Amino acid sequence: MDILKNSKRTEAGINLTTWERDEPQEVVDQVRQRQVQQLFCQAWVHNLGSIIVACCASIAVWRAVNHVYLFIWLTLFTLIYVGRWGIALRFAKVAPQGVTVRSWIRLQFVAIIASALVYGAPAVFWWPDGYPLGQMAWVITITAITAAAVARYSVWKYADLPFIVFALFPVTLRLLLHGGVSYTILGILGLVYSLVLFQIGRFMYKSNLENLLIGVKNRGAAKI
Repeated sequence: MDILKNSKRTEAGINLTTWERDEPQEVVDQVRQRQVQQLFCQAWVHNLGSIIVACCASIAVWRAVNHVYLFIWLTLFTLIYVGRWGIALRFAKVAPQGVTVRSWIRLQFVAIIASALVYGAPAVFWWPDGYPLGQMAWVITITAITAAAVARYSVWKYADLPFIVFALFPVTLRLLLHGGVSYTILGILGLVYSLVLFQIGRFMYKSNLENLLIGVKNRGAAKI
């Protein structure tokens, strides 16, 4: 009966701050387990797609960037995503249950932060100055990757935030500091885009959490 205790609250909406205290521990553990599983699902598609995007972006800025820096960045990028691939394979093999999944979410958070940092590094260390086409190619790449990260990682609270802060914001700041009306407008649009993505991420997180809570409680009710 504990599983059904707060069903009316779930149907009306949840408090994102206190839901873990409001719900029975059994429900919390099951929801957390499903959230972590969602973070790791289809990892090979995400990681392979990211490597392909990085290679395409590198080709776009090839003529404007020191090739040594570009090679170092691509190598670091590939190592991070191959490592993430290995972590996902290990997760699938171990199939952790209950409270043990929390150690995996910490590992995934570190991997997400590392990925966001490596995406944001070019805007700090080797921005393609004097090559507007390469700059716009990189801006498009980062905005698209950040949107994809919000869609993928919003299943866990603030898991998408590293990409907004460490990948998108450096590019936005670079545009704002570049000078000129066009670049300034693009920088302002980047700030607005960041805020919109942040809000979308919160909405997606809450919607997914509500669906998981309802699903767990329905399965609990079916067993009674």
